[in-house]
Amino acid sequence: MGENESLKGHVVRMNSEYEVVLNLGHIDGVKKGDRFIIYEEGPEVYDHIADRELGRLELVKSEVVVDHVQEECCTASSPERTVMTRPGGLTSGIGLALHGLMGEYKTVRDELPVDPEQVERVERSGDLIGIGDLARRLPRSTEED
Repeated sequence: MGENESLKGHVVRMNSEYEVVLNLGHIDGVKKGDRFIIYEEGPEVYDHIADRELGRLELVKSEVVVDHVQEECCTASSPERTVMTRPGGLTSGIGLALHGLMGEYKTVRDELPVDPEQVERVERSGDLIGIGDLARRLPRSTEED
């Protein structure tokens, strides 16, 4: 399978509101940093103009990034993002222009919309993701390899 061909698997475990386990690993070509969408299949889509079926609609629930890869599975988490935790103290003139540069920032991760009744916590210091949901790797950029 080529690097950018569609690789599909499914969620086999939910470790927390931030992390899931997919049934794809090294043997499938998964690498740390790969991005996957978690989705369920929706209705068949039919193109009435071309008079042909286009397949089932992917109802995307979330996007995850692979953190750790094992032989036959991997863990993937919601993407991290940087948010301002405290705005800068300057309030006029150039201070307003530099407002974003003068504040304090931290990296956060959004919770995944998982079914809390299906979460099996790992002890560590519109739609819910569930076991069996499908996962498809997004194309890798050519710069990543």
